[in-house]
Amino acid sequence: MILCRVWVSSNCFLQERVNTIYLPGQMGDCEILADHAPVMQVLRPGLVKITREEKKGYIFISGGVFVMYGKSASLFTSRAVTLPDEKEETLSRALRNFPYKTLGSIDFSQ
Repeated sequence: MILCRVWVSSNCFLQERVNTIYLPGQMGDCEILADHAPVMQVLRPGLVKITREEKKGYIFISGGVFVMYGKSASLFTSRAVTLPDEKEETLSRALRNFPYKTLGSIDFSQ
């Protein structure tokens, strides 16, 4: 498991132990698993997918930086919004409201 933290404007809005993190990298998308080699990656605006067991969480970010070291990962961004799914209509609705919304929590209990 990876201890994943999402920081938005210096506030930690998510801290969860997760199995995988799928990132929209500036040089291409990347999937991070537990015991991944240390990495630092610049992120483009896009969808971050986080899985814990069989449950998925989605966060649309404005871009940022991702750092993985040991069993800890941190994503730093200036704007983010959680999404219930990755359907095209959900993404387009989020993009319309993106400048005005802030990150909410991901509910992995569903």
